[in-house]
Amino acid sequence: MKKLLLFSLIFFISFMGSSQERNNLKELVELYKDPVENEERIDSILENDPELAQLLETYKEVKIQQAKDQEGTLNFTEAYFELEAEKIKMILSEGNLQSIKDLFYTVHNSQYAKDISYIVIRQMEIARDELEQGIKQFPKPPKN
Repeated sequence: MKKLLLFSLIFFISFMGSSQERNNLKELVELYKDPVENEERIDSILENDPELAQLLETYKEVKIQQAKDQEGTLNFTEAYFELEAEKIKMILSEGNLQSIKDLFYTVHNSQYAKDISYIVIRQMEIARDELEQGIKQFPKPPKN
């Protein structure tokens, strides 16, 4: 944990050395005020500035690590849920509808989805067989 914080601090200090990177950071901060409208520009900045993208990823990892309690589960706070809700709203936004549909069909038609479907169907067949065996063990009602 301390190594990660030290690494992120060193990375952040070295990152702040470039004026172009500082401009990207300032622009990114402004763009994140309305991320849905500025999604393409945000993506463009992060693609063209891998150091900034890495910095943000490191920051996210540090914040998640800080939120973990001793048992390794996340300490859910209202602020955490608010952040996650904003991400979900962005992901499910109307602008992403076609991408969501494309992703669904890509996953639906993939080999791993077929593998998972087979496993689920097989488990359902086992459950059905066990249920049928359990029903057979019930005493038959008396005939009147």
